Amino acid sequence: MEKNSVHSANTFVVQAALCPNLYVFYESLADQRPNKAHEIPSHHAAWKTYPHRRKWEEIVRHGVRPRWKSQIRRQSSPPKTHPSAVRALNIFTKNIRKGQDANQYLVLEIDLLDIFDDITCSPFGAVSKGSVAMEIDARIIHDLSSPLGSSVNDDTMRGDTIDIVYEGASVVSQRLVSLHATNQVTRIMTGDVNSAFRYIPIHTDSVGRFSGTILQGITGSEVQRLSIFMRIQHPRGVV
Repeated sequence: MEKNSVHSANTFVVQAALCPNLYVFYESLADQRPNKAHEIPSHHAAWKTYPHRRKWEEIVRHGVRPRWKSQIRRQSSPPKTHPSAVRALNIFTKNIRKGQDANQYLVLEIDLLDIFDDITCSPFGAVSKGSVAMEIDARIIHDLSSPLGSSVNDDTMRGDTIDIVYEGASVVSQRLVSLHATNQVTRIMTGDVNSAFRYIPIHTDSVGRFSGTILQGITGSEVQRLSIFMRIQHPRGVV
C-alpha cells in the first residue's frame, strides 16, 4: 500500500475534524449526487411506466439510504478476518493499492476507529478462482453477514428491497434474436460484476458502515490499518 497516502489522509481527517465520508464525496447543496455520472432518464418514453423509477430517482439524487434496525454501536475492535484472506494476502494488498492509485479507496490508521461513531468494520475472506492457488489469484469477499447477529446485513431493515426474478441466459438470447430480426443495429455492453456495485453509491451518512480492516504483514495482523472503502466521485463523473 502507498503509506504516504495513508499518512496524508489520516492527518487531514484528524486535523480538519472531518468524518471520512465528507472527505471523499464531492457534494454540495446545489448538487448532492454522490455519483455525478448518474442521471434520471426522464426523456425516455418508458421511464414514466418503469415501476421502480421513484427509487432510482432517490438513488441518483442522494445514493442508497439503508435503514437500520438499531442505533450504530461503536466497535471497540474490528472483527477478525477469515483465515482465507491471509492466504490471499498478496492479492488483497494488490487490489487495495490499485484502488489507492485510482483514488477509489480511502485507507486510514486503525487508531481512528476509536474516534468516529459511524464506522463499522466487517471481516474479509477469499475464494479461489478455478484451480489456481489463492496465493496466486483469488476473489476477495467483504462479508457483511459476519459476525452473526451483529453484522451489517443483520441490522439492515428489509422493507425497501426489490424482489428480483432470475430468468436465465435464455431470456437474453431471445432478446438478441428479436432485435436482430428487426434489422436494428444491436450492440452488447458487457462488464464484470465485480465492478458493477461501485457505480451505485451509498448515502454519505451510511457509507462508513461498509468498512473493513486491511491485513498487515505475513502473519495477518490487523492492528495497524483501518480501510474505509468508498467510491470517490468527482464533479465531472465517476473516477
